Amino acid sequence: MYAFLSADKMLPFQLTGVSCKFKQGHVLRPDGFPDYQWIQCRSGQGELVVGNEKFCIKPNMGMFLYPGERHEYYR
Repeated sequence: MYAFLSADKMLPFQLTGVSCKFKQGHVLRPDGFPDYQWIQCRSGQGELVVGNEKFCIKPNMGMFLYPGERHEYYR
């Protein structure tokens, strides 16, 4: 876990996590995630479901998700 310094809190953005999964499993978040998320697709493809909409995600595409936004994604 990262401890924010007081100067860090003055920045417009703070990085709260980094992950790299080459074979991403099915992620289902009915209550969303507590922070904004940027998820980058490096290879392969998958689907993102937000609300009642499905999006095809391909290499070099990204997903921007709001805090608390119900979503799921999978290969």
